[in-house]
This record gives sequence, structure tokens and C-alpha cells, in this order.
Amino acid sequence: INDKKFHLFEVEQGYQYHTEYWAGPFTSSGDAMFKGQKRAYGSIVTYSVNPPDSVRALEDTPKENKLKIEILVGDQVIRVIKGPMRKGLNRVGWDLSRSAFHTPTSVDSTDLEKSGIFVTPGTYKIRVNYDGKEYVQSIEVKPDPRYTPDSEGRKQTQELAMKTGRLMET
Repeated sequence: INDKKFHLFEVEQGYQYHTEYWAGPFTSSGDAMFKGQKRAYGSIVTYSVNPPDSVRALEDTPKENKLKIEILVGDQVIRVIKGPMRKGLNRVGWDLSRSAFHTPTSVDSTDLEKSGIFVTPGTYKIRVNYDGKEYVQSIEVKPDPRYTPDSEGRKQTQELAMKTGRLMET
């Protein structure tokens, strides 16, 4: 892997889970409290990059190059995440959401794209283009295994959220 220019590792499935926040940073999804750093919500995309020296020279500067990671449903891009492009292993999290709808308040000068509504459980694709080659992985998003999902209700909620979001776009 160290000799390759780019390698996209298998992306583990993402679980949509519910947590209740109460008493500050304490979270409970069981019978006891836990305080500490938890794994990032969603799915973690891991990749290895061996960039040329011209790209490495920009690390830790405002002009540092970012890798564009696209999340797709079929052939439609629903989210773009920018990840680090440093030599070696890199990781970036996808919070299982679509891109935010474009409203006047969502315009931001930062490099971060705002999260939108959460996706429904199903199969999605992650696509990365690097050095003229396309790398694609499938990812399965699963519902919280502790709850019995109402598939039809979730579908209707998603459709309503999408319709409302499109009305708000400028």
C-alpha cells in the first residue's frame, strides 16, 4: 500500500443510532453513564495517499490540498466531504447526512460543508477521483438495531424534509 499513489480501504457500514443528551457531556443509551471521547457518528472513510512532493510542501498551510470525497445515491451526488491529503493513512467521517440546503444563512467562508438531513437506511456509494483514476466503494447504512423502524414513516418524513428544504433554497 505504501508504494501505491492511492488506496481506498473497505468502508464499514454505518449505523444510525439514537442518543439522549442530558447532564452536559454525559450520554446514556443504556443503564449507566459514560463520559469520554466516543467514536465519530456515522461511517469512517479510510484511505492511503502517497502525494507528490509539491502537494506535501503545502501541508499545514492555508493552501493545503484537500481530497474530494463524494457520497452518491445511484449516480446522484448527495454530499461532498473534503478530507486531508497527507502522506500515509487518512480518515474522514461521514455523518450519514446529505448536503445542507443552500439558504442565505448557510453560506460560510470555511472549507466545511454543512450537514443536511440524514439519509434513510440503504446502500450508498463513496467515490474518490485521484490522479486520474476513480475509486468507488459501496456502503450500507443501517437503522438503529435497538429500534424497530417504521420504513414507510421514515420514507414519508424524508420526502417531506426534502420538499421543505427545496422550498427554502434560494
